[in-house]
Amino acid sequence: MTGPRRSVRPAITTSTVWTVAERERFTAELLAALPAPDEDPVSTTVLGDRFRLGPYERSTRLWHTLDQLARSGLVQRVVVPNVTARSWRLTQAGQARRQADNRGR
Repeated sequence: MTGPRRSVRPAITTSTVWTVAERERFTAELLAALPAPDEDPVSTTVLGDRFRLGPYERSTRLWHTLDQLARSGLVQRVVVPNVTARSWRLTQAGQARRQADNRGR
C-alpha cells in the first residue's frame, strides 16, 4: 500500500452545509423551474446549468432534492429514449404546491 486513500468528495465546510432556509429556498426555486405535467420534461443537466451548479452540487444538492421531491409525489422522473441524463417535470400535486408557493409570496 502506498498510503491512506484520499476522498474524492471535498471536505465539509460551513459553505457546503445547507441551512434549512437555503434548502427550502432551493426547493421552491427548483419547483418553479420545472415544467408543468403536460409539458416536455427538462433534464438534470439543464437544471444544473440553470442553477450554475458544479458536478459535486449536481450529484448532491440537485439530485438529492429532485429524488426527495419524486418520492413525495411532487415531481415525476422521466426516462427519455437516447438521453443518458434523467428528465423531470411536475406532477399535478407539484403544480398545486408551486401555485400555493406563488400565492404565499
